[in-house]
Amino acid sequence: MGLFDNLVSQAEDIAGKAGISPDQVQSIASAIQAKVGDGSSQREALEAAAAAHGLPVAKIEEILGHAGIPTS
Repeated sequence: MGLFDNLVSQAEDIAGKAGISPDQVQSIASAIQAKVGDGSSQREALEAAAAAHGLPVAKIEEILGHAGIPTS
């Protein structure tokens, strides 16, 4: 199971901790995966996901941290 699979499988728990919906967690995970898959750096992917979801990058980093995904 990949790191982003972990994020999706724990979406409900992570959403509760981050104060967003499980659907948003899954959508954010998909957006980041797509950007990284297209060759974007992790930072670019985080910034794009934040912009697309109207959240600060720090919130995206928090969400990833809850899933054990390093952001630096």
